Amino acid sequence: MDLVATRSVDEDPARIAAGLPFVDRMRLPILRRVKSGIRVGRALVGGGCLQQALYNSASARQAVSDLEAEAPPDLVVAHLVRTVPWLEALRSSSVPVLVDIQDALSAQYREARGRASGWRGWAMTLEEGRVAAAERDAVRRADGVTFISARDAAALDCGTTPVAIAGAAFLGGPVSVRPPVNPVPGRIGFLGNLRTAANRDMVLGFARETFPSIRTLRPDATFHIF
Repeated sequence: MDLVATRSVDEDPARIAAGLPFVDRMRLPILRRVKSGIRVGRALVGGGCLQQALYNSASARQAVSDLEAEAPPDLVVAHLVRTVPWLEALRSSSVPVLVDIQDALSAQYREARGRASGWRGWAMTLEEGRVAAAERDAVRRADGVTFISARDAAALDCGTTPVAIAGAAFLGGPVSVRPPVNPVPGRIGFLGNLRTAANRDMVLGFARETFPSIRTLRPDATFHIF
């Protein structure tokens, strides 16, 4: 497996590599703030997707091209819509492409903007249509797409493009889970972004369908959303 992922100036590439032992070749170009800001500014005026503009660095595209030149891949996976512009760096059009959309961001923004106010609501309204266009473009150019939930897949019209529900998020670096200092027996906790529709569905499903079964075995069990 090869990996291209951007990193900030202060991130240690050795630490990132240590958390990804299954990766054979890795390129971690730095995402420069000034250049990213310029790209976002141009997209803001020109009508492009801001997320894609933020991450569409020349160094990332060059890394994709260099890896392909060294050893042509059997499959290319674009993780999230924001990395789809990197596919333009592929030298061969015959390489199968899988776009991992995960969350249908346009639907997420559509739901969230009604609850947001001020600049957040304005930004979500602005980006919703741009992300929707980027998602449609991703589906058109992909040989297959994956989503994190059936709800997200249903939010987009993928036409004849094959769709799969992956159900798990990609962990892009070392993960450290620290146990609680004073654990409480029977306490179950959820830590996640509840602005994401799939996460809200998961919490509701657990609370309504799974947790009652747990309570039959542990009447003192409690469920906490952090």
